[in-house]
Amino acid sequence: MNSAIFNRIRESWENLNERERRLLSMLGAAVACAALLLPPVMLTMRNTEIESDNDELRSVLDRLAQQRGKLSHLMEERTAAEHLYANKTPSLGSFLESEAKKQGVTLQEVTDQPEKQVGKYLRRSVTVSLPQVGLTPVINLLSSVVESGHPVAINQIQFDHYQPGDQYNVKLGILTYDKQAGSSRKGKSDGSHDDTDNAKGE
Repeated sequence: MNSAIFNRIRESWENLNERERRLLSMLGAAVACAALLLPPVMLTMRNTEIESDNDELRSVLDRLAQQRGKLSHLMEERTAAEHLYANKTPSLGSFLESEAKKQGVTLQEVTDQPEKQVGKYLRRSVTVSLPQVGLTPVINLLSSVVESGHPVAINQIQFDHYQPGDQYNVKLGILTYDKQAGSSRKGKSDGSHDDTDNAKGE
């Protein structure tokens, strides 16, 4: 059977003229070259794709490495905030009066402001007046409040200087946030959610 097929092929070849034989030879050579070159070309394309994927992966890893310090810093800040809110501030009037006594300052007109639910935090605030007080004791009082270790912030300060010398009438407001055990949606419903982000920084 193979001999018959071979004979038919030979007869067909012999029936071709010179030009047809040359074209057929060129076509056969092209097919043979394509068959030989296709595997290396496919392998090269595959390797290029793998290299591209590896480059992209290395780029992602490099970015993660660059952000590692920032992510670590954010985690430290979050942990510090959790510890800060765990140290609940006592009654703000009493707290501020205690800090003022350390600086030899007397408070007047201590006014508690209405409490406000802000997300899962309860915001408390108070305003006080300090009549005829020197600038240095006021600065020291502000520093002691901020550095007290409680989640407190100064949200209002007003100086009135009616006479020459180091004597001022000062109005001061501070606030604190108490972290609640459960999450509340009240603060969001009344549009006060923006205050939460200012719990530490005010």
